[in-house]
Amino acid sequence: MQEIPTQLPFHLQLLVREYGQSTYSLIQGLAQIEDVAERTRRAAGIVQMMLRLRPTLRDQPDIQTRLWNHLHALAGTEVALDAPMALTAPRLHMEKPRRVEYPRQAPKLKAYGRGVEALVAKALTIEDATEREQAAVQIGRTMKFLYRQHSKENAKDVTIIR
Repeated sequence: MQEIPTQLPFHLQLLVREYGQSTYSLIQGLAQIEDVAERTRRAAGIVQMMLRLRPTLRDQPDIQTRLWNHLHALAGTEVALDAPMALTAPRLHMEKPRRVEYPRQAPKLKAYGRGVEALVAKALTIEDATEREQAAVQIGRTMKFLYRQHSKENAKDVTIIR
């Protein structure tokens, strides 16, 4: 198995993974063809092959435009093609997304999770007493629902209040 060239920008590495290394080498071969008409004819064949590789894409709107844009991005913007539609430069996924930070500590009460903890913290900041009381009632209902989901037994209000 050939490795994906790591000198490519991240968005192009994703495209190489999507269409395969052999398709990428065919696209790279387009640069050696001098005649623009012949290059465009072969590019159209590669686009059809890309569509056959992913038959589920056939139902998506504007798939031909998307495939031609992907081919144009993989071939490089310096390769001239007479595409049947206007080609746009790639602009998505230019860099790797940052890692999602996960909480380091477990929630205090597993049945309720962090969402209820956040609701309680928010309710404590409410200044109006009636709104704070309504928030407490709503949080209690949510906690009762989550407790039933967790333990499969009927929860009494006293159990939830504790």
